Amino acid sequence: MQAYIFPLIRRISILAGCLAMSNTAQAEWSGGFDLSTYYTDDVGLFSVTRRLSLEEDPTQPIVDEPDQGSDFVYEPNANISWGTENNLGEFVMSLDAGGYIFQDHSDYTHGFFQFAIEQELAENTNLKLYYDANSSN
Repeated sequence: MQAYIFPLIRRISILAGCLAMSNTAQAEWSGGFDLSTYYTDDVGLFSVTRRLSLEEDPTQPIVDEPDQGSDFVYEPNANISWGTENNLGEFVMSLDAGGYIFQDHSDYTHGFFQFAIEQELAENTNLKLYYDANSSN
């Protein structure tokens, strides 16, 4: 079977078209993963303070059950984001997931999932859709 050979003008046109499309379709990806380890002598207090920091609402009542024991706590966190420019401005989608895993007191294990879409409409004006979910064991 013989390969088809494009004429020179067609090859130049295809190359120019690909370069023009790649220029307008540029996007930027970023991501990361980290893991923190803690030791606490009161898992109840540690769990409550971490949940409070996840919800970012200091007005929420704190239900503290002291003297629940000590434990090692692992905090994995992963994030990924994708950004590009469109006719309106910058467009960004991001995903963040993580949690707190208690080694011996799994009842206190909890996690979170956050998804955001942000579109720049004008200078200093953005439209952001944000989904936030927390889960407990």
